[in-house]
Order: sequence, then C-alpha cells, then structure tokens
Amino acid sequence: MFDLRQLAVLDAIARTGSLAAAARDLHYGQPTISHHLRALERHLDSELVVSSATGTTLTAAGELMLEHARAVLTRLRVAARDVAELGQSGGPVLRMGTFESAGARLLPQVLAKLGTGRTVQVELVEGEPLGLQEQLLDGSLHCALLYDLDGDTSVTDAALRQRTLEREPFRIMLGADHPLAEREVIDLADLAEADWIRSRSVLEASERALLTAAGAAGFVPNTLLQSEDYSLVHAFVAAGVGVGLIVESAVDTRYRVVARPTVQDLGMRRVRFVATATPEPGRAAALARLEELLIEAAEVNPAASMGSMTTFVDERGSIANTSPS
Repeated sequence: MFDLRQLAVLDAIARTGSLAAAARDLHYGQPTISHHLRALERHLDSELVVSSATGTTLTAAGELMLEHARAVLTRLRVAARDVAELGQSGGPVLRMGTFESAGARLLPQVLAKLGTGRTVQVELVEGEPLGLQEQLLDGSLHCALLYDLDGDTSVTDAALRQRTLEREPFRIMLGADHPLAEREVIDLADLAEADWIRSRSVLEASERALLTAAGAAGFVPNTLLQSEDYSLVHAFVAAGVGVGLIVESAVDTRYRVVARPTVQDLGMRRVRFVATATPEPGRAAALARLEELLIEAAEVNPAASMGSMTTFVDERGSIANTSPS
C-alpha cells in the first residue's frame, strides 16, 4: 500500500534537487526523507533517484512515478477543498477560469442570471488559456472560457468537453489619428515599417496570426512593446506610437482607437466553453445552466454582427495541446 508521505517526499526531492533540501521543504528530518524514499523504492522494486556531488536527480522510473504522484496529490487537494467548500456554503462550488475580455463582456450578466451567491457559488480564476487548461485537466477548475486561433486542432480527451461560443476575425488596431485610420480596409504591407505592440508569447493566437499575415505580406513586424495588458496596449496605440492586433469586441471605447480589417486574411479568434465531461451530480445542473446562459450571451455579442460566423456546435475533446490565443 502506498503512503501519501512517500509521494510527497518524491515530489519534494524533484522540486528541490536533494534529500536535504526536501527535508527542509517538508519540515522532516533527513532520515525520515530517506526512510520514505527507500520504502517507495522497495514497494515499486525500482530505483527512483540517483545522488551525486551536484545533487539528486530522478531516474526514468522516478520521473514516471512523479507524474502519477503529482496527479494523486493534486486530486487529493482538490477533494479536500471540495469537502471544505461543501461544509462552508452548504452546496457545491463551481470554480471557473476566464480571460479578461470575454470575462468582462459575458460573465457579469451570465452570473447574475445564474443566481450567483444565492443558488450557486462560483469562484472565478483569471488567467491565460495555457494555465487555465492545465487547471482543468488536473481538476482544479470545473470549467473555463478559453480562446485560441480558429483552426487549431484539439487532442481528444474524454475528461473534458467543449463548445464553441464565438468566432471573431482579427483586426488591426490603430490610433484614431493614424494616417491609415480613415481607410475602410488596410493593406498590411502599408504597415511594414510600423512599430507593433505584440504578445509576450509566440503561442498567442494574435501573435501567430500577425506573424503569418506579415510573412505573407513580405515583412517581419518591428516590436515596440510586448504586453498582455489591454489597457497598456490601448494607451500606446491611442497615442499613435504603435499598432496592434485585436478582435473588435475587445476594443476599449474609452480610448481613441479604431479597428480595421485588412486585405490579407488575419484569421479568427475562437472562444470556447470547456468543462469537465463527467461532473459530480451536485455540479452537473449548474454547469449545464451556465453553458446555456453563455450561449445566449454569445448570441447577442456584437461580434456576431461582424461576419464572425458565431456558432453553437457541440465539440468533444480537450484542448490539452491547443495553443492559446
């Protein structure tokens, strides 16, 4: 029988790089660390770590066991939190991930209709798609709004289900006083010498869309700033010192900016609702109602009137290997 302390010890050794550091991390004595490690190795009949003058590293068997150990420890932490939440609120809690622009546009009205705080307890976690999807897969989140570049492929995973809520074309965001702002449609080649405000991540959908379209137009974008902060991006564009890529529904009308289509195809941002495929009975009804309300909210989204091909088609599978946008 496995002892959870053995799994925690293996995790600590992997994180800290030595038995001594693992002992300090877990507030154990080093002999206790060694005891639990050796017991785990005997149980598995495999050597899990190798020590040298430079520290302790995991063997191939140790790495494999670590993956399972961390999954077990994560699930136990989630289970403990679920039980505590049930005791505190008297009912299940939905932990939902979201990103800034869709969260601000869709969720306030949706959560108000859902009865948040009265019939359903919802905890929101803001983040980027890659981090949120990892939390979905390890059970830390029950559902999330995620975005990616339309056309990205998904890897089937029975643990998650997903539904496309919106598809919206990327646009060029310019300051209202930019020389090209008066044009209805812009040739991207005319911005070959412009300074661009870009994402910090090459996995971002907007960044990949920009690089693809710019490459087709024959140039590599100059970088003025790399940021995911929408307020900062808008401020720089409004001041006329840079241009960027955006979807129209994410344009902040408090700033003097415009969003224009291009001669070139910039691609589309896809927004999806992703949830646990087999939720606990106490959460299933709330998740189904949340999905229904999100679909209703997406139907009246301004993006739907922009030729964005907003769709409401069920899709099975996970986004574990989907690049974020």
